[in-house]
Amino acid sequence: MRGRFSGGMEHVSRRSPLPRDEFHDTLRAWHADASDGEVIRETSSSDEELYDGDDWVWIKHLGNRFYLHADTTRAGIDRYLELLDAEGETIRWSAAPGTGDRPVSVGANGEVIEEFRLYRAT
Repeated sequence: MRGRFSGGMEHVSRRSPLPRDEFHDTLRAWHADASDGEVIRETSSSDEELYDGDDWVWIKHLGNRFYLHADTTRAGIDRYLELLDAEGETIRWSAAPGTGDRPVSVGANGEVIEEFRLYRAT
């Protein structure tokens, strides 16, 4: 499982996407320590250059690639985790067909969670 850093969630690159179950574990761990209003982008300073893209955490699921946007908030993750707890690890993810990155709706009712910025990449 990827860890939490001071001020954010560890960046997960497109080259090393998480399986969805590990993504869920990472969300739960980050959410448990995050402050209200916090976003997932790593903000601590270090000697290493921070990644400056918005595609913060990459996930591979059922042959598709998804990413969680860097400005996803604790409140958005809270709502996603509520749905995940209610519907289980096999919670439905769906995105409209087409080109370009598409917002993902989650759960049986196809909810698009405003502050949970999950996208299917093309």
